[in-house]
Amino acid sequence: DLLQFLYFIGRHAKAHIMQSYQLLPLSDSPYHDDDYLPAEESVASWYSKLLFSWVTPMVERGYEQALDVPDLLHLPTGDRSRSLARRWDKSWDHEMSLSRSWDSYIGKRVMDDDGREGVLKWIGRLPYSVNPDSYYAGVAWDERRRKEDGDKTIGGDGWFYGEQLFECEDGHGSFIKPHLLTVKGVPNPSKHPKTPAVVWGLSGAFLVELAIAGLFKLGNDLTIFAGPIALQAIVNFLQDSDPSWGLGILIVSILFVSQVVQSLCANQYFYLVGRVGMRMRQALSCAVFDKALVLNERTRANPDLDIGRIVNMMSTDAQRANDVVQSIHQLWSAPFQIVVSCVLLYRLVGVSLFAGIGVMVLATPIQGKMMRKMMTVRMDMAKFTDQRVKAVTEVLSGIRIVKFMVWTGRFLDVLNGIRDNEINKLATQQNYRVVMFFIIYLTPMFLTASTFIVYSVSGGEINAETVFPAIALFSILRFPFLVLPMQFNMMVNAKVSFDRLTQFLEAKTAKDEGVEIQPLESEVDKNGERVALVLEDCTFHAYEPQVIPELSVRDQQLSPENR
Repeated sequence: DLLQFLYFIGRHAKAHIMQSYQLLPLSDSPYHDDDYLPAEESVASWYSKLLFSWVTPMVERGYEQALDVPDLLHLPTGDRSRSLARRWDKSWDHEMSLSRSWDSYIGKRVMDDDGREGVLKWIGRLPYSVNPDSYYAGVAWDERRRKEDGDKTIGGDGWFYGEQLFECEDGHGSFIKPHLLTVKGVPNPSKHPKTPAVVWGLSGAFLVELAIAGLFKLGNDLTIFAGPIALQAIVNFLQDSDPSWGLGILIVSILFVSQVVQSLCANQYFYLVGRVGMRMRQALSCAVFDKALVLNERTRANPDLDIGRIVNMMSTDAQRANDVVQSIHQLWSAPFQIVVSCVLLYRLVGVSLFAGIGVMVLATPIQGKMMRKMMTVRMDMAKFTDQRVKAVTEVLSGIRIVKFMVWTGRFLDVLNGIRDNEINKLATQQNYRVVMFFIIYLTPMFLTASTFIVYSVSGGEINAETVFPAIALFSILRFPFLVLPMQFNMMVNAKVSFDRLTQFLEAKTAKDEGVEIQPLESEVDKNGERVALVLEDCTFHAYEPQVIPELSVRDQQLSPENR
């Protein structure tokens, strides 16, 4: 701490000398590099970080003059894009390694539960199967067997929905779940392939920071109940005929200290989750950008992964991670506050509390239905958003042709049509949100009223010792009732975005194909003509919609043998 204090004294003295002699600040020097300057937060002491006093110099400069770029604080190394990208790559590579845990067994002999043996040829997911997120093993069996009831294999001869995923010499191939297989010659095989997910990649990269923020959240939740308890003690103290002043000072001191601790914990919690959310958003943006540069041609031809969707993922979908992490700890904090508040209220009003809990139980199914409706509408709206971004990008890239051919009106009609569909879905989502928030704000009011009505009718005495602490606890209950449904709503939106990001980030790249380009030995082919490129043993993929022709009346009357 002494060295840090001397560092700050020397730094401020240097700044004062440079300002007095009208010297250029270091940030204006052409040889300046931010990487060699430590961030103010990084060299701050623990009490400076606790009280955020390391921000004071910038606030003072902002009070005296308008802030410019050189006046801003330096960005810590952990918040830079390249550092966040490395953390994400390490975590995502681990996730992908778990999904490829059986790749090394391809070519080995396997046996299923019924004793049938074969050779493992392929490992992957089948998008059009009943379980599209589960991994399947493609096995070339030694002998063909007719499928009977209870057969756990799908597909046939290595084909699935018109695509040959692996070749089998005798045509005895099918797909089966890996956990139903035993790898021969491997006593302790690796765990079965695990489906990668963006949420697990983010957890692996930022779990420690989220856990530290959770500790501050726990401290805030524990001290928040000191207010109602101290309020009840103060009322009892004031009603005492012979109060002890030492006890009164102790109660007030406990109330003051609890409020200070609650404020410190709350501020640290919101700062930490805000920083983690910013880091997650930046890491995902970098991941999408890097992935877009290495996609193979087959993936680029997929209409579901066009440029509009990629841009939308870098902006909107990455922002969902920032939104959901801001209150991710409410998933356990809100139930914790509800349970503790109900226990303390039960000590005050007894069984009358269950009348309020009944109101809460009745409102829960309605909120759940509204959230399911919002999730469906959100998925539909995301499709229209991708279409709009794609259309705008295509129009801007070919704006010269559009203007030259006087197609402005036609493209505007197309864009306005897509935008109208998107706005209609957004309006539907907002209508559901209005209904849900109406129930959210109304529930605490009915909870409080129903509890006190039942308490009064059942013969309970309404006095200051009961009413004031109960009202304080009901005010605490209002926040989790308000935040918890909002968190579920944000998680619904985040799930849609995370699924889109996962599909994109696990797409095949040019590196996965192992394409090798070699220079031509000669510039002349066999016919004596000059060539620029020779393609041999290549497979081209294109997503071209096929229209099935309608049968005429004459074709429909033909017998199956003559068709």
